[in-house]
Amino acid sequence: MLNEFGLKKIDIFLFNSQIPFKMDFKIKYETYFKTGGIVKFYIEPNSIEQFSTLISFLYENHIQYKVIGFTSNIYMLDELSYGVIVSTKRLNKLNVDKDSGSIEVEAGYSLQDFVRVCLIEGCSGYEGLEGIPGSIGGGVFMNAGAYGYTISDNIISVKCINQQGELFELSDKDCKFSHRQSIFKNDANIIILSCKFKIIQSDKNIISNKIRVYHIARHSYQEFSYPNLGSLFSVKGDFYREFFRKDKKYRFLCYLLKLTLKNPVSKFLTRKNPNNKYFNKLIKYYIKPKELPLFISDKSMNILINSGDINPMKVREQIDIIHSYLGEEHHIENEIVMSPLYECSENNLFLK
Repeated sequence: MLNEFGLKKIDIFLFNSQIPFKMDFKIKYETYFKTGGIVKFYIEPNSIEQFSTLISFLYENHIQYKVIGFTSNIYMLDELSYGVIVSTKRLNKLNVDKDSGSIEVEAGYSLQDFVRVCLIEGCSGYEGLEGIPGSIGGGVFMNAGAYGYTISDNIISVKCINQQGELFELSDKDCKFSHRQSIFKNDANIIILSCKFKIIQSDKNIISNKIRVYHIARHSYQEFSYPNLGSLFSVKGDFYREFFRKDKKYRFLCYLLKLTLKNPVSKFLTRKNPNNKYFNKLIKYYIKPKELPLFISDKSMNILINSGDINPMKVREQIDIIHSYLGEEHHIENEIVMSPLYECSENNLFLK
């Protein structure tokens, strides 16, 4: 429980430690999905040293908190008031060391900026990260990737801190990377602070051409009008084929649609507005009418969008419905943030 004395203690600690923070911060328009309620303490450490000091303080005082990056994979609710949120955005230092053949970059550095740095340094192996929103920390957390690339391909090591404030380093093998998985997703006790990557020299023109191709391709199938969190479910290959894999009739209908709408001529005609509207309609016809999905992008049934009138209960229901048809083996990539909550009554203030 955190009472008035506890609130004052956090306030004094942050002020004395000169750690930037905001109180009663409306986080909605700070998040990628443009949702979220009031945050009692929104804290942005300027350095790994400040971050370490903060985590130790929170642990010693039994204060629950949530660490976030660019929020490109989390859904915060407008209806909730949150307690202590710690952002890695100011952990954004990057150092290129060609003598050791490595790039060390802090968790809050932009993935898209990282791709550009790799390009100007003639460093290959990161082209497939083009267009992926978020931070280095978030990308490593979920082992982000596309077009046959993953961010873990060239990782040397990851500097971390645990919930007790202890610093340590993990090798690439220690991180237990697999498809959209890592030790960080399965162990909430580990927080990513910085990552070291290999420098693999290549021709800048080759790297640039790949980035250009991937950039165009990503805007062809990813939603970019409405706020969204990218792929909702981790699916290798074709989402629609996987969705209909247990039904021969609809799998065949999906195949016919592909022949009609995904051939070179059709792609050329729809090149200015590529979408999967008809594939989405096939899914909506396939499932029960009462289970009709609501907050879905025309680009893909696998993309949740915020159309401005989003309902968290309906979103939760929609995710469960699609998951039941898709199969439990495909895990959910997006996280709905429910804690730490901040509640106010007449007599007490609590962090849960």
